[in-house]
Amino acid sequence: PYEWGGDGPAAGDAGFDCSGLTRHAYAVAGVALPRTAHTQFYAGPGVPDGMPLQPGDLVFYGTPARVYHVGLYLGDGAMVN
Repeated sequence: PYEWGGDGPAAGDAGFDCSGLTRHAYAVAGVALPRTAHTQFYAGPGVPDGMPLQPGDLVFYGTPARVYHVGLYLGDGAMVN
């Protein structure tokens, strides 16, 4: 379930928030991400303009000055957040 600031049951929280979920999913795949949506936005390369999203890409909401939400692209136009 959603929990603001949540890092999931393994961290002692009842659920995840958006960046906690993406951080956990990437950690399971062996990739370390910072904790917040804003810092995740700056952690890796972006998808170049005109290139399609791939499953596993992160989708961010906000502006570069204030990224406030992140989701995980699943493919076929779907994402989890």
